[in-house]
Amino acid sequence: MLKWLPDNIDLARLQVILLQILAITLPFSAEISVFEDSRILFPSEPLMVILAMVVMLDLLIRPGSLADLFTKKSWMVLPFVGALLLGTAFSEMAVVSLKFTAVNLLYILIFFFSLQRTIRLAPQLFLQLLSLYTLGFFLISLLAIYRYSQYNWNPAVVKAIFQPFYKDHTIFGATAAILSAFWLSHPYKGHFSTPIIWQRITGILMAGGVLLSYSRAAMLSLLVFFVFRILLAFRLRLWQLSSIAVLLIVFTLISSQTLLTTLDANRHDSGDKQADFVEHTLSSGNVNTDVSNRERLNRWVSGLSMFADKPFTGFGPGTYQFKYIPFQKPEYMTRLSVGDPYHIPENSGGTAHSEYILTMSEMGIPGILAWLILLGGIVGMAFRSAIPQPNRGNIIAGFAALSTYLFHAFFNNFLNTDKFAFLFWGMIAWMCVNTLSKQSDGKRILS
Repeated sequence: MLKWLPDNIDLARLQVILLQILAITLPFSAEISVFEDSRILFPSEPLMVILAMVVMLDLLIRPGSLADLFTKKSWMVLPFVGALLLGTAFSEMAVVSLKFTAVNLLYILIFFFSLQRTIRLAPQLFLQLLSLYTLGFFLISLLAIYRYSQYNWNPAVVKAIFQPFYKDHTIFGATAAILSAFWLSHPYKGHFSTPIIWQRITGILMAGGVLLSYSRAAMLSLLVFFVFRILLAFRLRLWQLSSIAVLLIVFTLISSQTLLTTLDANRHDSGDKQADFVEHTLSSGNVNTDVSNRERLNRWVSGLSMFADKPFTGFGPGTYQFKYIPFQKPEYMTRLSVGDPYHIPENSGGTAHSEYILTMSEMGIPGILAWLILLGGIVGMAFRSAIPQPNRGNIIAGFAALSTYLFHAFFNNFLNTDKFAFLFWGMIAWMCVNTLSKQSDGKRILS
């Protein structure tokens, strides 16, 4: 079988090398035109295709290795995979959904299933990959700071200073937040203090990236991270967390009139060039005069209307940006609203601006249930780890990072972006490996 392969080929090590190359180049990946109407992310997507081929080749050579892709924790991701496939089968735009699903399944295969298996063989690999990614991200941050200075630190240009590597400031901010939370939380265990000092310095620098991004959701997500870190520090159990969540919901319902009055009185505007960081962040609650917030509300209402129209199947993965136009309601539309999905005005791009609503509108009830199952599994791993175990610190660091996006995902959606998909699915893979591992080390394929 496969006699043409060299006898001495080491596919496991080849996967590690490709993952390392991918990690350092992901922050620099950018869209390039291949054909008239086709674009790819280069060099990340070609590298991922090569890596997927190596994984498949490995499965052909060692059929038993297929079982290595699946663990007891894989059940969390499988419903989401199923929802993508089911949504594609009932899609109103089959070609769009096929492309969207193929790309997302590629991300899940490489960044979750394959990475999970490789981390079990090389326990330190994920930290290496994240370090390489952080280095690339830091270099882009320096470039952005230089560009910002060229415009006399005018906040109006922030959205464009991260291009072409990060499409806008929101995905840059979300990335900075997840990296900051991880490096501020990871429990490095060594004989010297220097490595942990560098990790904490890196975490602080990444927090600086959040401020640089001027992304309100990213700033607030860091506050959410600190809240979860406090809860985890007290070693709360899952039932205790659930109780706190119920109490918060009850308090919100009781105080709803007061909260609505406060929101109605909010006049902080994200477009105010004179606003400081606090005022800029507070503008998140202005749903009356802030155009950005009003447009986000327009996208949410449109997505919920789409869900109400097709609750069981959705319109198909990747179709929101083409199908939401007629579902817009005049009272929510703004100067940023889109009338033609093929001719989008400047600064009016994006889809549902919410991972939750996007999933509901595109994949219906199966999609949102699969998404909630995935999130429930992540939270369960973190708070069940209150019981002492060798890798508890690693699990908490992974969840601390993901907690930033569990909040940010209410306001934006980035999982269909290569550089963010790596962080999201990779963190889950790392948590799964550490949850299942009985000890903090294992068989190595890296010297």
